[in-house]
Amino acid sequence: MLSSCLRLIGTISVIRTTQSHTPFPVHWTDGDSFARIRTAVVVQGFNLQADDWEHVVMGSIENQKLGRIPHAVLVAHRERASLAIFGSGASAVNGRKEGAFTLEYMLDNFNRLIAFDSIRDLGLNLLSLRARMEAISICETESLDTFEELEEACALLSRTDVEKVILISSATNMPRCLRDAVTVFSRRNYFPIIIASPCGSDVYCLPPRNGDGSQGPAAVCIIEPSPPYQGGEPISTPTPEDDDQSSLSSSSSSSSSSSSS
Repeated sequence: MLSSCLRLIGTISVIRTTQSHTPFPVHWTDGDSFARIRTAVVVQGFNLQADDWEHVVMGSIENQKLGRIPHAVLVAHRERASLAIFGSGASAVNGRKEGAFTLEYMLDNFNRLIAFDSIRDLGLNLLSLRARMEAISICETESLDTFEELEEACALLSRTDVEKVILISSATNMPRCLRDAVTVFSRRNYFPIIIASPCGSDVYCLPPRNGDGSQGPAAVCIIEPSPPYQGGEPISTPTPEDDDQSSLSSSSSSSSSSSSS
């Protein structure tokens, strides 16, 4: 009995010692810890001449689907972002390019965001939230496509101490955004945490190309070459020499067929 008690006391001592010397703080994932990670929100532009621009960028109040602007505001607040970048320069209205127009549109229509439950439920003063977004937001108007947007964003971000980049776009556009971001950032030796955060409103091409009638993100087709280490053959780009060789082979085959006939 005594030996059993001693073993039990020894076990309790080990447990207490282990708990008192744990190297990890108990609340290491609280908001204050995340606040120390400087975060930027990158809002992808959308062609100003598109028929569904309002739906894609502002969203649908009726269906409570946030567009790129309200989603960016929500994410920027939750993540305590220190920077928000609006692109691009691919389209313009009355001389105002995409990035500048979208940023101004957000500020001019900020009072409309209260109609979204997720914004209203924040319980914040809308004027204070608008002032915060105005303070952290900039636009770039040089890029002409998604890849260039991310190049411009990277050029700005790599000169700061931003450690986390959150991409804001439509769900069907997000796979390409994420691919281009990883490509651009790695080329510049800039390796922040990259997070894809698609908004509720979406844009897609009709008809869907995957054959099952689905629309939205499910209709996005992602094609990846199979690398050698997964058992596939590497895909090489045809060269002029390959074309010449192919032509010679075709000519040889034709000559053989003619001789046989």
